[in-house]
Amino acid sequence: MFELALYPISFLVMLLLMLPHIGLIGVRISIDANMSHAFIKQACKIAPLFICLLLLALQEQEGLSYFLLLVPIALLFLPLVIQVNDSAHLSVEISYFRPHSCKIHLTQIDQDFTRSCAIELLQLIDLLREKNVTKVTLSSPLFLKGKKLRKMSTFLQVLEKKNVHITSTPTTWLRFPFATFMLGLHKYLLRKPTMQSITITHWHTYTLHL
Repeated sequence: MFELALYPISFLVMLLLMLPHIGLIGVRISIDANMSHAFIKQACKIAPLFICLLLLALQEQEGLSYFLLLVPIALLFLPLVIQVNDSAHLSVEISYFRPHSCKIHLTQIDQDFTRSCAIELLQLIDLLREKNVTKVTLSSPLFLKGKKLRKMSTFLQVLEKKNVHITSTPTTWLRFPFATFMLGLHKYLLRKPTMQSITITHWHTYTLHL
């Protein structure tokens, strides 16, 4: 009887973890927040699920139940997503295990990299430096037009004037399977205009060393 109650409770907690704003998926945190406290808060959200799964494992004594304990551990590897404000064009993805390195993405998958995005990126670089971030990675098929790299010489020169060392490398889409799937959804199913000139399987990465 106790075991039967744990299954729906575990399922409910898992659903709560996936809800925006209160769960783990899609949560946006202010860049001014204390990162250590934010990670601890995220880890505490996993505690009820971990306890439920542990009790199930102790009840059943089966290998599969113990395997389920990997779920809350895996959730610890979810990065924090940081934004300057709610209307920000860019999101910063940072990991607890690599606090001096982060990834920057467009907030909306179908938006273009506009002048506003470039200005916001320059502001972000200053804010991230204050938080001791030394490496920023930007990966996207938007850096390419067809199979050719878009001209970004002026923007890259501005970054160099801010003492940012830049490396540029082509990247396989296999590193971003979920993002590639979402791009394909927006391009072929939703037919978003901004996606029609993008080859979703051709990615390029700029690494900024601050």
